[in-house]
Amino acid sequence: SKADRILDAAQEVLAVHGFAGLTMAKVAREAHVSPGLLHYYFDSKEDMLAKLLRRSTEESWEIVSRLMRESSSVDELADKLVLAMREYARTHVSSLSLLAEGLALARNYPRIRDEMSTLHREGQDAFSKELEAMRAAGRAHFTGSARGLSTMLIALYDGLGLELQTISALRQDEETWTSFGESLRRLLR
Repeated sequence: SKADRILDAAQEVLAVHGFAGLTMAKVAREAHVSPGLLHYYFDSKEDMLAKLLRRSTEESWEIVSRLMRESSSVDELADKLVLAMREYARTHVSSLSLLAEGLALARNYPRIRDEMSTLHREGQDAFSKELEAMRAAGRAHFTGSARGLSTMLIALYDGLGLELQTISALRQDEETWTSFGESLRRLLR
């Protein structure tokens, strides 16, 4: 759809120029549409960023939720999550930039802060259900709250995403990936 094409263009502009350089004119040029069309789909560049954050977050959370459903144990889940994050970091570099921008801008932009808060709550709800299902099926044996644990999983993923975006050499650092897997295992046990 045109809205998705515009969001793709916005993500590319954001990755190169940051939020300060994200202008409707640059996005329109990148998307090969008229600037007026952008205002049909988006109220402002904050609205565009919020929708871009939603799309990117929902795509990555679908992967995590699927892996949680498919894994027969915590160890298998941790291995799959590491592989998925490695692939995501390799193929979605602009999404890592998007995460960094969203977290930084949430402090000063209510539209972005509200969207980030809503996304966190939705992710926490979805992951809590998946974790409870794993525990009920005997595939996970954590003792604490599934909601609290889902918050820690989100924080671990977001934190690693920020590090991978900031320090690109970490994407190939085996110690980082081994430690990520070990951290996931400990957290899920």
